[in-house]
Amino acid sequence: MKNIGIKFKGLQEVKHLFDAKTYRYVINEALGNAAKEAKIELQEEMKKVFDEPTKYTLNSMYFKRDFRNLSVEFMLKDKADQYLFPQIEGGSREQKRSEKHLQRLAGVGYKLFYVPGPGLKLNKYGNIPGSLLVQILSALKAFPEVGYMANVTERSRQRRLKMKRPKPIRDFFITKGHSGIHPGVWEKIKHGRIRPILLFVKDPKYIPRLKFYETITNSFKNHLQGKLNIEWEKLK
Repeated sequence: MKNIGIKFKGLQEVKHLFDAKTYRYVINEALGNAAKEAKIELQEEMKKVFDEPTKYTLNSMYFKRDFRNLSVEFMLKDKADQYLFPQIEGGSREQKRSEKHLQRLAGVGYKLFYVPGPGLKLNKYGNIPGSLLVQILSALKAFPEVGYMANVTERSRQRRLKMKRPKPIRDFFITKGHSGIHPGVWEKIKHGRIRPILLFVKDPKYIPRLKFYETITNSFKNHLQGKLNIEWEKLK
């Protein structure tokens, strides 16, 4: 990600008044407090850009202070980085693990991605429910039932055995686009009808939406000098 540089005012003028340890402490405290303000403002920006972002997304950005180099580094958590980075920089995103499984199962020659189909009910955050993805991949045998996934599917079987009226098993299938049907994962429903659950697409391109760098830069410009002044005042 890009580096952002902000200049302090009056540092050289007061540097000789303090020992090196105190001088560095004051700057690092100001940087940390300004970074907290930037994080809050970035969360507000996320709420404007995204429709009901999850708590995980809102808390996906964190910062680290470098006491030696008097700097702050802003980063995204690994999982969030995969879906937020395209929203910041634009362009393509990395394949999800589930997309790699479906690509192998579908046997297509292109890098496969999916988007929600009209027949899919999203969760309250506008995302594909993780439990549904597990159900789809399990039904399609998109991964071998070993380890964690074996435990998940076995627990599901045991729950069904205990139910007086178990829910019917949903019937999913993959199509490569034959007979005028869009490539993707479809579901067979009543009376021989089908509905699209996941639609396959080729390498979606994203337009930058989240003003990550601009928000952090503007926040530091607005707060950093004030935070620095507060730290100077504490030493008087």
